[in-house]
Amino acid sequence: MVKILLISFLLISAIAHSGTLKTGRNYVQVPLESFLETELTEDTSSDEVTDVPVQDEDAESQTIPQGDSDSAPAEVEDESTQMMTVDYSDEEKLNTTASAKDAANGIVSQVLEYAYKNDQLYMTNLKLSREIEDLEEMLDGAVGKINSARLSELNLVSKLNEEMKVLDQYYGAILNDPEKVVEAANNIKAEVEKINEEKAEEEEQKEDNEDDEDEDLEASSTMVCVIGLGFLFLILRGARSVFGALVENGLKTGIYALMADIALLVVVWSATVVADYGDWFDEDRLDFDMIVVGVALFILIWMMQGLWLIFLCHLYAKQWKRQEKIIGNPDKEMPAGLASYGIMRYLFLNPSYFPSVTESYLSSNFNFAEYLTRALGEILKSVYSFSWLGFFLMLFAIFCWRIALEGDNTLEIAIFFVVPAILLLIWFCVYMKLKLIFKLLVPQVDNFERKVSPEINPEEIKNIVPMPLYLEGQIPDEEIRILYFKINPMKLTCGYIFIGQYPTKHELLFWFDSYGPQFFGSIIQALNVILTLWLVVVLIYYISMLDDEVGGLTAIFIIFAILFWTILACICIPLAVRLYCITTKIEMLKDRNLINEAVQVQKAERSMRTMRIYRQVKSIYRDYQRSSNEENLVNLKPDVLNLTDEVYHLEAQNKQIYVTQIDNILELVGVRLTEDELRLLAKECSPSADNNVNFKGFKTALERILAGKGYKPQEVIKKTFKAYIELAKGKDESAKTISLRNLSEFFKEYSWHLNDDDMREFLKDIKYFTGNSGKMTTNDFGGIFRDEVSRLPK
Repeated sequence: MVKILLISFLLISAIAHSGTLKTGRNYVQVPLESFLETELTEDTSSDEVTDVPVQDEDAESQTIPQGDSDSAPAEVEDESTQMMTVDYSDEEKLNTTASAKDAANGIVSQVLEYAYKNDQLYMTNLKLSREIEDLEEMLDGAVGKINSARLSELNLVSKLNEEMKVLDQYYGAILNDPEKVVEAANNIKAEVEKINEEKAEEEEQKEDNEDDEDEDLEASSTMVCVIGLGFLFLILRGARSVFGALVENGLKTGIYALMADIALLVVVWSATVVADYGDWFDEDRLDFDMIVVGVALFILIWMMQGLWLIFLCHLYAKQWKRQEKIIGNPDKEMPAGLASYGIMRYLFLNPSYFPSVTESYLSSNFNFAEYLTRALGEILKSVYSFSWLGFFLMLFAIFCWRIALEGDNTLEIAIFFVVPAILLLIWFCVYMKLKLIFKLLVPQVDNFERKVSPEINPEEIKNIVPMPLYLEGQIPDEEIRILYFKINPMKLTCGYIFIGQYPTKHELLFWFDSYGPQFFGSIIQALNVILTLWLVVVLIYYISMLDDEVGGLTAIFIIFAILFWTILACICIPLAVRLYCITTKIEMLKDRNLINEAVQVQKAERSMRTMRIYRQVKSIYRDYQRSSNEENLVNLKPDVLNLTDEVYHLEAQNKQIYVTQIDNILELVGVRLTEDELRLLAKECSPSADNNVNFKGFKTALERILAGKGYKPQEVIKKTFKAYIELAKGKDESAKTISLRNLSEFFKEYSWHLNDDDMREFLKDIKYFTGNSGKMTTNDFGGIFRDEVSRLPK
């Protein structure tokens, strides 16, 4: 092609430089067919374009002067190839530029036509060459097969010839000596029977070995399952003990619900193992090995996810309690980050936007964090206690998966990504709905600061906390006309349809109104179950399937599955559980039972705190008695004294003990004290500078404590604070009343006796009793100790 283009370029250049023909010597143009016939020749028998020859040097002879036209050849093939003879008379110049251009265009078109034909021939030749190569390969294969067949035939013929020779010899032997032939045949028959028997024994032995291996494998699998079952129960017991000791008491109901679910799953797993070991069902229909592995994985994943959720709920409870401590201090303004919690707490303690129809009110020191913690425990219990809706959704997921197995691998790979997308979409819808409900229940106030007295006044709450958005507006009219129909919207709610009761404004915020809270709980439970099932299916089924389909990308798919499960189960679902707890346990959906439980817990904590402070005050009271020589001791009975002397000298070295050995001595007589009680007892023993205690000091401490057994809490408190006020303020100061300032100073002076948390919480309780005055009589103050101490066992 390059050569043809080069020739075309040379021809066009030659014509362009020729210009016009001179009339002095008139020239006539000769057709170029003869030139192209000699210069451009194609070999049609070859697949290559022939070399283009160099232009003939005598080519100028093709242009014949006019005067010599008589001697020029007169024969031409046709009219299109004849020369054009022009008579230039009177020495008139002839301009041949147009003719030169036409000739050049004709040459170019012919050159391009020949080039196109050459390309076609080249492609045809290339195609034929490839077909020839394919035919040669096929021919080589056919020749190889023919040669192999010939060799096989020759081998068969040689083998048949050998057998014919053997048969000829056998036939000749029969003719010569028939008895030997019969004996040989019998021997051969015996050898064949022996060989068959040996083969049968080997096959039987092989089958026995295989059966033994199967039995050993089944026994090993059963042993592994039994060991795993025992190990699983140990894990459950350990998890229950550890989490029961670490998490908040209000969350223990969630722990028990999780353990009950896992125990039920373990029973199902055990039944599956027994069915697999006993071959009770046709394994062609049910793959029990996969079921056993799948149930075991489900139990482990379910337990890990549940324990993680309980741990996060424990962190939520700790956060609420920290916020409760900050908000419970009336002397400080509420930080901006705690505005939502503070508003929610105020509306819970003082529902000022609801009509007051009860005589029971929550005090300002109510532990709202304890209530939320117990509510969170109830939510965990509902999440891990299967409801009918959750069970139906789980069966529906299994049914859909069974249908998917009827399809091809492409459908299964699509389901691998579709299921996570659906789960993520459901979680997003639930989370955003709960977040919207929270905003409607809890007003969002900018720059919110708490400016109310410890005794909260509902009217003051209205001034600083606006009405929640869900309370705004009015209930629709009883009848609304739509076209030609009259409809009562409230009668179309699920609450009215199923239970005949109108839903509250709070319930209308949820989907399915009255059944909304339960529906959201079932959705969260179903998300947990389906997500765990999906991960189990990925681990026991998709790994092998993806390895066959995508090969090296299997690891990426598995990592994606694990990361998705981690994000959704360990981060997203706990956030939804937290919002679900808050939105279903405040405002119109308060849980009265949980409130009572929180109050009882708060009372027990207050009683124990008051008792600890009373012990410290009693110790201070004894110090006042010793300083005024008014101390009265009660002698120990002889039997008690002998036992005390015996256990003391059993533990004592060099007739003295170290203060840390006091608890060892008390354990020898079956008495176990708290750290607070041990510290007070050590103080009453009057230890030496090196913290050693002799028997006399130990005996005196027991006599002092025995003498204080008959003290009345009210008298101890009155006399102690009277002595403190007289010593600190003078006798002119009135000792009939106690102010919060005096009490704070007393705690500050004797702070080494008391715990900081106890002092802070006790002052909060006293502020509730003193009210705005900040003072109370010593009789009332002593009565508080009398009432609280009398509730506790002696």
